[in-house]
Amino acid sequence: MRIITKTVATLLVATILLISTGCTQAQLNEAKEQYNPDYKIGVIKTTTAERSSYIEYYDEDLNLVNVIWYPYAQLETNRNNVPAQRNDTLCLVPRGLIGRESDRKVITINLKNGEVREYPIDLVSIKDTAIDDRYIYAQNNLNNVGTVARVDISTGETATINIGTVPGFLLVHGENLYVHWIDLGNPGLYASDDDTFNLSRLNKNLDILSTFCLADVGASGVSGVSMIYDEKIYITMYFSTENGEPSPENIYSYSLVNDTLEFVSKCEHKPSDIAVYNNELITVNRVELISGFIDIYDRTDGTLLNTVLLDYSPDQMIIDGDNLYIQGFECLVKYHISGSTITELKRVDIPRIGSPADTSFHYLAGMFKKG
Repeated sequence: MRIITKTVATLLVATILLISTGCTQAQLNEAKEQYNPDYKIGVIKTTTAERSSYIEYYDEDLNLVNVIWYPYAQLETNRNNVPAQRNDTLCLVPRGLIGRESDRKVITINLKNGEVREYPIDLVSIKDTAIDDRYIYAQNNLNNVGTVARVDISTGETATINIGTVPGFLLVHGENLYVHWIDLGNPGLYASDDDTFNLSRLNKNLDILSTFCLADVGASGVSGVSMIYDEKIYITMYFSTENGEPSPENIYSYSLVNDTLEFVSKCEHKPSDIAVYNNELITVNRVELISGFIDIYDRTDGTLLNTVLLDYSPDQMIIDGDNLYIQGFECLVKYHISGSTITELKRVDIPRIGSPADTSFHYLAGMFKKG
């Protein structure tokens, strides 16, 4: 597959982009001046109707430390709930105003000093991103062509590769980039009649080194919930039942050492996020917008160890030591974990601003951890 490389004058392009999207450097400088690095969790609140987003910063006990306004519309973490973060650099996607052309860029926030930088990437509707010490990666789909782009953080030089028809997720590990992608109309060994789905390993030059067909285990699709831990990618996959409806999802682990896929456990509920705590695998699972579950599995044999019923809809979680933070539909909750036991410590309500019919409507769009 052909790689197209181009060099951009980063400062010039970024300046033009700032002006064309209504964002000024003075606004970003003001955000940096207000930044206070003494926090643990950041929660994003954004809107589709205005170039207006907020990040609420909380300490480890969920006391509000700061609220900072940012001049972006639909400012979000990744679609698969894994924040693109490398050490003290966080990568976010401002998807732009609904009904308008995509902003075609990503931003980074320096979690030490609050500096915001913009990186133009010529992709519309960026779905997923990843970051390492040198590059930012982004993935999208346009007219049934999947594209992965790479931008050099220092020089702005970009490269792209077309891969598949529908993008899934991006994960960086060591010297490799892992790309989940779907090829419509090209069934695998046991896939459905209309698509197959794959996991490819690329190097930093975007050369494809290997591709593993995830459909060959008999699954019908990948939900996109994934994470890397201990040289393994944990992935949730679903299977079609006899009547064609998706079944409850299964958790698989893909070894980054020998490129093998192993069954871990059958999910009790559909996960919205997945994480590892010691030898346990934890999923949070939403039930519409009113309730959900925390499920804890033994990571070795897949045994369900505990299920906690929630009175809110969980979206994303972060584990920090023995603490578990969950961002819900309109709340942020802190738990203590001990083995398979989870105890709620504190809850903070974070209501949406306005109603969906208002231009001022803001909703929760992800969270991240400092460091």
